Amino acid sequence: MVRNFNYFFSDGYNRLTIGDAKRCRADLTTEVFNGSGSYFSTLLSRGIRNISKPRYDAITAIFARYGIDESQVWRVAELDEEG
Repeated sequence: MVRNFNYFFSDGYNRLTIGDAKRCRADLTTEVFNGSGSYFSTLLSRGIRNISKPRYDAITAIFARYGIDESQVWRVAELDEEG
């Protein structure tokens, strides 16, 4: 059985100040989420299923610009079989 995981970056986003959160959201939307603000909002609340390594690294690097360490960005949850 293949294990599936959901990766949430909301913990890191919630650590940002209001000003930094606006800038970080703009960076993420432009650099990772193809300019789609609604897509950003969906992924912020629902997480990213089985994220690719390049996308994971890109998101982590953007949070690092704002002083948020990788260990503070991500929360990982294993999905059940129906997930």
